[in-house]
Amino acid sequence: MSSEFPLPSPELFKRTLARRRVPKTLVRLSRQEFRDPIFWSTTGKYRFDSTTARYGVLYTAASLEGAILEVFGDRWLEHRAMSEQLLRSYNLVKLTIAPGPWLVNTLGSKLLFAGIDARLFASSDYEKTQAWGRAFMEHPQNFDGILYHSRKNPRQLNCAFFETELAQKAITIADSIPLIDTNDLYPILERYEIKLL
Repeated sequence: MSSEFPLPSPELFKRTLARRRVPKTLVRLSRQEFRDPIFWSTTGKYRFDSTTARYGVLYTAASLEGAILEVFGDRWLEHRAMSEQLLRSYNLVKLTIAPGPWLVNTLGSKLLFAGIDARLFASSDYEKTQAWGRAFMEHPQNFDGILYHSRKNPRQLNCAFFETELAQKAITIADSIPLIDTNDLYPILERYEIKLL
């Protein structure tokens, strides 16, 4: 059996993939310097977006913990501390999602049915994960995004929305508050043994 990271095969487009409705509320962290916290990335710097993709990608999380891990988790691998100044530079953005969009469901056993394994969400080989992002965008089921596990804690769930017309219309900002003022922040820092400087 090959251990090479598989790229999407032509068979993917013949399969009916598992899909799931979007949760009614999601969150994301956004730097306060940005006017608009809704950012459809086409930079190719992240897991599923790329400069050659059909759509930009908006990354969200099902929980504050998931959003914090996605933004700060990599630095915590080596440094179990972070500055209060850095936390002050972010807002917690709460999103309301109207009914309509469908996500590719890659949770649990659904991952294997899509023809991929945990490397979809766990690998840092973004060239390959971006190929999967493009494939899901082009799939005949016309998905509006991907539901996937967090790399830093697979119990946390993330949603990567594609910049489809339906997704854009469905997502609204319910609230935006300074991350540092969020009471739920501090138990999360304690859970991961992160010292606040």
